[in-house]
Amino acid sequence: MEIIEYYIEKNVVHAKINFNAIEVDNAFKYAFGKLSQNLNVPGFRKGHVPYEVFKGYVDKDKFEEMVLSKLVEDAYNLIIKDKKDLDFINLPNVTEIKEMPYEGKPYTLEITGSIFPKVDLPPIEGVEIEVKLNKDKESILNDKINALLEANATFIDKEGVPSIGDFAVVEYFIENDSGEKGKTDTIIIELGKEQFFPDTDKELMDMKTGEEKVIERQLSDGTNVLIHTKMLGFKQKVLPTFSEEFLKSINYEEDMAKFLDEKNKEAIEEEEKEKKNAQINSIFKYLTENSKIEDIPEVLINSYIDNEIMTFENEINKSNLTMEEFLKQTNQTIDSLRENFKPRALLQVKINLILRELISNNPQFVPDDKEVEAKISEIMGKYNERDLNMKDVRNYIRNTIARERATDYLISNLKFKYIKEENK
Repeated sequence: MEIIEYYIEKNVVHAKINFNAIEVDNAFKYAFGKLSQNLNVPGFRKGHVPYEVFKGYVDKDKFEEMVLSKLVEDAYNLIIKDKKDLDFINLPNVTEIKEMPYEGKPYTLEITGSIFPKVDLPPIEGVEIEVKLNKDKESILNDKINALLEANATFIDKEGVPSIGDFAVVEYFIENDSGEKGKTDTIIIELGKEQFFPDTDKELMDMKTGEEKVIERQLSDGTNVLIHTKMLGFKQKVLPTFSEEFLKSINYEEDMAKFLDEKNKEAIEEEEKEKKNAQINSIFKYLTENSKIEDIPEVLINSYIDNEIMTFENEINKSNLTMEEFLKQTNQTIDSLRENFKPRALLQVKINLILRELISNNPQFVPDDKEVEAKISEIMGKYNERDLNMKDVRNYIRNTIARERATDYLISNLKFKYIKEENK
């Protein structure tokens, strides 16, 4: 084996490797040894099939694929050995297959593989960064009480002209520019928040109960739709008064003082969580804006987007909606959806690279095998071990603990200047 061409462009390794005939034959022998173990051939035990007989029964495509995979693996090991300090993201891929390898003949393989970009972290210890807080204990406590009142609100018919903050009960269906009509649905809209379609609340407020109206709007992609509406009526929300009587009405058995004490403790806990989340957000804002990161390979960004798309599809499937139906209803394509995910993907990839660099500089963050096994024992009761790949579980647990320790290190070593933001 010898590398006859090699260069790196935007953290993607490009290499061309020559294999002599013996090395190619060794790859064929390797594939034969692997596949013959599970090949059923009449008259022969598994793993004892003569090579010439084996070739008549094995799936040719599968055989050639394994031979090629072995050559890629050998090429990868050669590059790692010959070119020091390369940190591949995954096993390289064949760039182009002009012809498959043949036994007894030399073979040239072209491969590409992405490597992790270099990351230069900014100063950390003693650096002061701003942390914006928009919730304190008092506001959290008020939110809890207001949420309880909202949950027990009643709606009454609105008398007179509706105003901002009232609710419109609207029956509607949408007709697209080709005349296709969607199903009829009913929605309750809080006026003034433009929850229905942009700039429609004013037109709804001008309608009378029982009146029908067709509203034309243009979507973000430039297509026009007709919104067929029928006003079923207007409602006004009435909140209960927060009092001892109200607490009794929701079956709370203690007095007001006890209730406030309980909610106050909950608010203190949430305030600490809010504070830590705000610290973490500010930390990674500082790090992503001030770290120097080389060209990020597309494979890292695409991998994150793939996971996001999969999670998103699972969520919409819970609503008995397929991805195809969702894309059609929202006038999107899978490519445009992926593009929407890209900014968030890029940010998350940068955060992952920063944490990875921080952990590599602080090996003490990585737990030993004993710690990993203890954590697995702690959580394993929730899962059936037979259904899990334990190697993947151990890697996940080890990485999670290391990331938590890295984050705690950042919180401990950075200084914070807290800025109170008013809720909008």
